[in-house]
Amino acid sequence: MNNTAYRARGHWREILPVLGVDERFLTSRHGPCPICGGRDRFRFTNKDSDGWYFCNQCGPGSGILLLRRLHSWDHAEACRQVDRVLNAGANRRPAANVKAARSNASRQSAIERLLRLANKPEIVSAYLAKRAIAASSPLLRGHPACDYYDQDRGLVGRFPAVVAPVVAPDGKLISAHRIYLADLDPRKKNMEVIGTLNGAAVRLYEVDDEMGIGEGIETCLAAYQLFGIPMWAALTAYGIETFEPPPGLQRLHIFGDNDSNFTGQCATFRLAKRLASTLKILVNIPPEADTDWNDVLRQQVRG
Repeated sequence: MNNTAYRARGHWREILPVLGVDERFLTSRHGPCPICGGRDRFRFTNKDSDGWYFCNQCGPGSGILLLRRLHSWDHAEACRQVDRVLNAGANRRPAANVKAARSNASRQSAIERLLRLANKPEIVSAYLAKRAIAASSPLLRGHPACDYYDQDRGLVGRFPAVVAPVVAPDGKLISAHRIYLADLDPRKKNMEVIGTLNGAAVRLYEVDDEMGIGEGIETCLAAYQLFGIPMWAALTAYGIETFEPPPGLQRLHIFGDNDSNFTGQCATFRLAKRLASTLKILVNIPPEADTDWNDVLRQQVRG
């Protein structure tokens, strides 16, 4: 776990302006990108309170990656700068820790309640059928009326959703991933995370000494259907990069996305490089640009 990212969680709206990111960039609306200068391609989502953003040109990233790209810093320098800002407010940290502990208990309760109310398996079946996916997982649950919140507008409405538990490398429940079956942007959201998403995953299947890792749940189910390899979903490219293999694993298949901006490929090969000395690594990327393994499956089904 990156200690700097953990400490910075929930503080990015204060950290980034100190380190040169103007507050006008830190809204949930599409606007100019501080990195590439594009006029209407950047959005600061602050997903999971980890400073996440998305740019149609630069791709997605966390608060630390935003600083690295903006200032051409390496990872160590970006962490040093963030630590400097955090340390300047260290005298306020004890009160913040008490508040965080209470907040985590509230988040845990909300996550468990959401999963408990997601009791409509027909929602899952209908969604997967539209994606040409015959495989499923007992972890996936259907929620008939899942709250959808927008940072600016509050509660937008309640919509059917596919819901899945997200667990940390130690197996603890830290969030729930929601795929809304409605015309929403973004359509996929995590509940507020307890701790950090580094190394976390939706553990779709039980694994032994061999498994596969991919980004989206649909991609992972498609890979399982195509190749019979038990899969976990890391949910994002950054999740692929920070994936932590379970004990006893010997052989890891990485099912990367073929992104035209190379975000998926970059994450795939960074993970492969990091784990190559300890595991047998097999990298699998679809041949066509801007496709994932669900696209490959759908093409096969169409014949």
